Amino acid sequence: MKLKRIVLSIVAGTALFVPAALAGQNQLTPVVRASTLKNKITTVKSYTNPTLYNKNGKELVSQDRINFKKPINFYGQPIVIQGPRVSAFINLNGMPQAIVNGETYADLGDGGYVNMKSVGSYNWNNNEIGIIKNTYIYNSKGNRLSTYRGGNAYLTKGSKIKYAGKSWTTYPDSYFNLGDGTYLKSNNVNTMNGKGVLKLNANTAIYNKNGKRISFNGQQVFPKYSIINYAGKRRTKTQTDDYYYTNLSGSKSYAIKNYKIKGQDYYYIGRGAYIKAMNVGRINGNPVFRDGGATTIVPQTDLYIYNSKLKKTKQSVKKGQKIRALDPVVLGSGDIAQLFYRIKGTSNYVSWGDYSEYGFEDDEHVGYFNFRVRLNPVKTIENTATRAAEESD
Repeated sequence: MKLKRIVLSIVAGTALFVPAALAGQNQLTPVVRASTLKNKITTVKSYTNPTLYNKNGKELVSQDRINFKKPINFYGQPIVIQGPRVSAFINLNGMPQAIVNGETYADLGDGGYVNMKSVGSYNWNNNEIGIIKNTYIYNSKGNRLSTYRGGNAYLTKGSKIKYAGKSWTTYPDSYFNLGDGTYLKSNNVNTMNGKGVLKLNANTAIYNKNGKRISFNGQQVFPKYSIINYAGKRRTKTQTDDYYYTNLSGSKSYAIKNYKIKGQDYYYIGRGAYIKAMNVGRINGNPVFRDGGATTIVPQTDLYIYNSKLKKTKQSVKKGQKIRALDPVVLGSGDIAQLFYRIKGTSNYVSWGDYSEYGFEDDEHVGYFNFRVRLNPVKTIENTATRAAEESD
């Protein structure tokens, strides 16, 4: 498995460490001001210990080689690892699907579609779709095809057909080298070199206090996944803090100071340099939330639209379509709670999925859509259906 070649940044106090390039496992060792926590990280509090990986992003068999109760040495710069291949549909209904004229179809990957009422199974190992009912094959508009893959556009009960599209994906991320072939995903890092950290969710430009782009130690953009020390300390969230995170139990909220520059929120990283708060996905290893405002979401599969009462309609949005959304709401509670975002300018919603996964480890990979900024739900809704489901548990 190859490592993605990318320059990652570590900003520690006034020192910026950027290797010229990362090729394979080549790394440079940073030099920082003297400190008992030099080249050490601590991990964020969790109910379980962080997962350890090898250089290819695969989980190690032995997970007890690191003592997470004390600062941990790291070596060189964080590197971006593509990670192992996983099913592209593991979190998306379990198989390739599309919505055609208000109905769900199995996507065959090359322009053909089969109504899901005729589908019985999908095999992740060989990408075969099992047919349980005689069916025609249709195009993306729901029109019956005359031929398909050089033959009849018709499938019989008990037959199988292979999905022809890309069936796998990877989840690249930055990792710290802990030595002896052991790597830790940067999501777990609470402090680095004795200071709190920001993790970037996008390539991020650097600005001065007037909102003008500047260079910081010769670098004008920090790459996505970079780990950056911020200036100052965390504090209990105030009314002026738009972006924040919570403790493990959710009982307390914390923030680092937001600076307003031309109406937008920025974080100060020292030496007159600022970065946009919306480009920070984690603070001290904790997922960042924002109260209010809108964000851009991108569906990872076709999604049904729900009306103002959160009832599913026959309308839909397409995979990859950029949508402005706001005002998340939670339907139900406990194990059945589902999260919805409202489509801006409408009273309609789309479903993100299982609310219990929201704001936890790697939640950017488990929902039905990706979000630019993680918004805090504005309310929880209970109705007859959710109450009945809760009572039956």
